[in-house]
Amino acid sequence: MKYLPVILSAFVLSAVSSLSFAERIINGDWTVDHGADYNEAYTENSAGESVGFWCSTEEDNCFFYLRTNTDCQDETRTQIQAQTDAGATSFELLCHKIAHDGDYHYLYFFTDTARTRSLLEERRYIEISLPDTGKVRFSLKGSKLSIRKVAELAGK
Repeated sequence: MKYLPVILSAFVLSAVSSLSFAERIINGDWTVDHGADYNEAYTENSAGESVGFWCSTEEDNCFFYLRTNTDCQDETRTQIQAQTDAGATSFELLCHKIAHDGDYHYLYFFTDTARTRSLLEERRYIEISLPDTGKVRFSLKGSKLSIRKVAELAGK
C-alpha cells in the first residue's frame, strides 16, 4: 500500500462526490460503481455504515474497507470478531483518519485481503463487533457478483 495517501484521497473524494462520471450496477443489496478513477463494490446498512471493496484504476491497488459512524485512532490495528451464518472468525483492521475539506473521515482496512474476500463472497450476512462501539451488520446478498465485477474491472 505504498500509494495509500493518494488512494485514500481519491476514495474520499469519490465517496462524497456525485456519480456523474461513474456507472452504477445493483446486485442484490450491493452496489458496483465504476468510472474513470475507481471501481467499488459496497453495501450500506440502515445506519449509513458500509463495507466494501475498492480498486484504483490508476494504481495497482485494491482493498476491503469498513466505514462506520465512529472515530478510530489513526494507524492503530484492532482485532475484531466477525459473525456470519457459518460461525465466528477474527480479523485485523487498520484505522486511517483522512482529512478532507476541513473535516475528517475514518476508514478501517481489512489487513488480510484473501480471507476477507472469501468471507464476504461466501456468506449471507456479516456482523462485526468493534471494541467500544458495538456491532455493525451488513447483508452480503449480491456481494459475490459485485466483488468479482470490481476485480474483473481491475484485472485481478
